[in-house]
Amino acid sequence: MAFCSRCGVEIDHLNAYDKHKSILSINSNGHAFYDLEIRDGRSQRTDRADDTMSYECPVCKQELTELANDEDKAVAFLKGAESKHGEK
Repeated sequence: MAFCSRCGVEIDHLNAYDKHKSILSINSNGHAFYDLEIRDGRSQRTDRADDTMSYECPVCKQELTELANDEDKAVAFLKGAESKHGEK
């Protein structure tokens, strides 16, 4: 269970940005994956981000700077390892 460090709302994924908007999610087996949105409306799934990724809360749309460029930290956050309810 993850809670946004900015707005305190429980979230189940992060918006991830590099050259394209992506959504970082964890499946039921705990595997992290990205759904990449491509301009023509198609999507592509991949396992890894590039090295210049930023992450934002899907609710308040604020960037979670503490996760920037660190996919492992973002995945741990979504799994609840670094998330505290209501922490701002």
